[in-house]
Formats: sequence, structure tokens, C-alpha cells
Amino acid sequence: MNKRTREEEPGRGNSADDHQLPSADDGLAAILAQMQGRLDSVESELSHLRREVTSLKSETSSLRTENSELRSATGRLDELNASLRQKVRSLSTALTVASRNYEHRIPFLHVGHWIERGYDENQAEDMQTFQETLKENALALRAEETIDEVVIGVTELSWFQILEYDESLLPQIKEVLDGLHMHDGSGVFDLAIRNIELPDSLLVPLSAALGSQFEGLIMENNLSYADDAVRVVEFVIDTIGYNTRLDRLQWLNNEGTWSE
Repeated sequence: MNKRTREEEPGRGNSADDHQLPSADDGLAAILAQMQGRLDSVESELSHLRREVTSLKSETSSLRTENSELRSATGRLDELNASLRQKVRSLSTALTVASRNYEHRIPFLHVGHWIERGYDENQAEDMQTFQETLKENALALRAEETIDEVVIGVTELSWFQILEYDESLLPQIKEVLDGLHMHDGSGVFDLAIRNIELPDSLLVPLSAALGSQFEGLIMENNLSYADDAVRVVEFVIDTIGYNTRLDRLQWLNNEGTWSE
């Protein structure tokens, strides 16, 4: 009995129910597979970074080219700016000399002119006052003196309710407008348009003064008809838009009508 038992002992543990331990080769293979996965992930990330570096190098090259072009353009603009500054200084000097040597050479339209056009003597007197006002303003704008107001029209009327505009006065009005352009901008003064009829034929030359140096616009007791009334409002709006020094506006007793 003992002999049989000893012979049977070597067969113990060979049944299907017994667990087998993993071999060293299997463990090593798992570790290698895990490391290979990590290496693959790192390689993928490196490949992505290489693409980004290549893209950045391309963008950097493009930016360098643009920067070079901008530097070149800036250099050209600097040269142009210097040239324009020199021209402005020359023009300013010429305007100063012209202002100092200015003589008002526009002839006065005398009383007989207005009488021939149907005005009575009292109305002709107002037209003379209008011309005197224009001449005074043309001279003051070119002289080194303080100006409070530049007037187109007259401050007070003797006989007219509204001063009728006459095309023959346009040369004298343009002398005032030219003076506005030539003025150096020193001091503070207003452009006052008072007591006058404002047809489109007068508003067009007045629009040339939109960017001038006056700081106040006074529109007082003026008359306009039909579409001209719309132009008057547009003139005021344009003045506000174009004159960067403008800081005050007065609109007093102006009238627009659709019938003459």
C-alpha cells in the first residue's frame, strides 16, 4: 500500500483545475508593448511639433518680408512727408509775404450802380455799407491784428429788411474768402453771415471757406428760397464736419420760404 501511494504522488498538481503561473517571457513582452506604445505616442507628438515649427518658420519668413516692405514704404513716406513739409513752409512764407503786401484792388460799385438797378437811395446806402464791410474784413484777415468777427453781409440794416444779394459783389466776397484761407489761424474769431439773402450762387463760394480757421459760425436773420433753403442747412452741416476748430454755432431768426 505504501508503495502505490508513493508512485501516485508524482501525479499530484497536474489536474486541469490547477493554475499555471505566467512565464518571465510573457511579462517582458507586455512591458515592451507598453513602452512601444509610449514611443509611438511621443513620435506622433514630435511629428506634430515638427510640422508646427515648419509652419512657424514659414510665417516668420513671410513676416520678415512684410516687415522689410513696410520699412521700405515707411522710408518713402518719410521722404514724401519731409518734401511736403518743405513745400508747406515755402507756401506759408509766400502767403505771409502776399498778406503783408496785400492791397484791396476790387473797385467799389458806387451809388449810381445801385440806382440803375432799381434801388432807391436808402437801399443803395445799405449796399455801400455791405461793400465797406467786405473790404474791412479782407484787409483785417491779412493784417497782423486781432479779429473778432468776419462778416458776410452787414451787422445792421438801415432800410432793407434783408440785404439782396447781387452777383456783382462776388469778387469782393471772394477777397474775404481768400483771406480766410490765408489766415494763419492765430486768435479766435467767428464767421458771421448776417442780414442777407442766401441763394445757391452765394452758398457755392461760401462753401470754399468750410475748412478755414474760424471757431464760431453765426447765421443770423438770413433769407433763402425753395431749394436754396435746403442748401443753407447743408452748408451749416458741412461746416460742422469740415472745420475741426469749430466749437460754437448760433442760428438766429433765419427764414426759408418756398415762394419768392
